[in-house]
Amino acid sequence: MNKWILFGGCAALAAIGIVVGLWIGSAGDSEPAVVSVAESLYDETFDSLEGMLAVDDAVAIVGRVASAYATERIGDGVLFTNRLVHVDQVLYGALIDPQAKLIQVRQTGGTIGLERLKIVDARLLVHNEQVVLVLHYDPTLDVYWIIGGGDGHFLVDGAELRHANYDGTNHPLAAFARGVDAKSLRSVFAENAPD
Repeated sequence: MNKWILFGGCAALAAIGIVVGLWIGSAGDSEPAVVSVAESLYDETFDSLEGMLAVDDAVAIVGRVASAYATERIGDGVLFTNRLVHVDQVLYGALIDPQAKLIQVRQTGGTIGLERLKIVDARLLVHNEQVVLVLHYDPTLDVYWIIGGGDGHFLVDGAELRHANYDGTNHPLAAFARGVDAKSLRSVFAENAPD
């Protein structure tokens, strides 16, 4: 089940890889070409924290996005971005290395030269943001993925929690985040843990 969550939509990724390989605009453009995908690339998306935490070996952390990152083209040309996230606190589950202070998080999308792949419902991590991430570890690649693409990506904004992708919408994860005081994250995650 976990591999389906992480690598679901492989056919869609292959198709996007072909599109990403095409240049949009002339070679003289200074702005990256944007290929936007309006729907999730994942077979399984979530509209509740409880659903995400029910994924095998799910782990939720509070952390800050570090500056080190790299975007690479993999397989059929799909762009992936890797970011280091400094772990401040584990809210649920356990990291593969319980002593780890930095973990690598991989996301679909990114920019190389004039090519840019942007997944509409999976916003990329931004340097120095304080985040709450619900993650799944991929031992094959030795990276963490955000569960459900962007579903498990929240921002800590002062004392407030906001959903990184759905803030300002009626999406259930945005409504959930609006009701959370960032100071009570540990208890909120404990209350939403699957039985």
